[in-house]
Amino acid sequence: MSKTYRMIHEMSSEVKFASYQIMERYGLLLRGKNLAKVLGYPSTDAMRMAINKGKCPVKTGKDKYGGYKSTAYDIAEYIVKTRREINL
Repeated sequence: MSKTYRMIHEMSSEVKFASYQIMERYGLLLRGKNLAKVLGYPSTDAMRMAINKGKCPVKTGKDKYGGYKSTAYDIAEYIVKTRREINL
């Protein structure tokens, strides 16, 4: 069983659904304006400052152009976790 298949199989149905919605709209990797928009930052500069301060709520990495990227899965996990905390 491949690592990707195991990861998808182990996701909760809520995270799977959110991941698919994000992937349909933005693709597997989100970068720049799309990443900032989905995370609720007013601009890419605000997002970059949060990442540099260690305050970004999702795992991010640098792409080959020097910008930041994150996966739809990581963003979906954050959104589902936040929704659950709000509904407690």
